[in-house]
Amino acid sequence: MRVSIGNIRLWLIVFTVNLISLLCGMFLTWTSPILPKLSSYETLDQNPLNRVITANEQSWIAALSSMGGI
Repeated sequence: MRVSIGNIRLWLIVFTVNLISLLCGMFLTWTSPILPKLSSYETLDQNPLNRVITANEQSWIAALSSMGGI
């Protein structure tokens, strides 16, 4: 069975589009589990910043993740 260049290009395009969709979904939903960890004193040992973030910083994180998709 012979594989044509058109089929290879089609498979590459389909793979790329699916990968982009997966990465966008992961990026946009990242804020859901991480914001409670970043804003709680109880999970300070799991916080990579070693401090609690403010409400203003939370809104920036949520807004910039959507703006980054543009």
